[in-house]
Amino acid sequence: MISPIKLIALSSVALALLPPHAPRASAASDAWVLSEKGYGPLHTGMSKSDLKGRVGATAEEGQVGGCEQIDLVDHPGVVVMFEQGKLARVTVHDRDVKTDRGIGLGSEEAAVRAAYAPLQVEPHAYSDAPAAYFTYWRVSTRQGIRFETDEARKVSVIHVGDDAIRLVEGCS
Repeated sequence: MISPIKLIALSSVALALLPPHAPRASAASDAWVLSEKGYGPLHTGMSKSDLKGRVGATAEEGQVGGCEQIDLVDHPGVVVMFEQGKLARVTVHDRDVKTDRGIGLGSEEAAVRAAYAPLQVEPHAYSDAPAAYFTYWRVSTRQGIRFETDEARKVSVIHVGDDAIRLVEGCS
């Protein structure tokens, strides 16, 4: 039988060996959820230097005019968009990331409708119906969350942030 002290020590070593993006059962990892305001401690309106101080490594994707997209290296499948130097949108392609209401990639359209209301529903720009965009706006702050669904009515991409969540192709 392992003593409680050895068990705690072994658990600490095991957690330390996990890569930074691996899910951990702690209050800190619980903070990395999506909401209309952003992703964890990343909120719309913050500067690029503030972002880098909170996420570590980034990989620049490219810039178009005053718009720039950046991959978060320590958060695979998460891309942030800056417009005029301010965080405008977070886009998620990672199945492990969920909203503060439990919706993630692969969630059913019905779950989105149950968790968020009222929703603006628009046809998808590149996929056939029933694929669509479901957008929820927090009216008081003009921050929102947009779910892209596929032909199987499952969430395929999630965007959170300001009006930039309506952009269909990155910065355009």
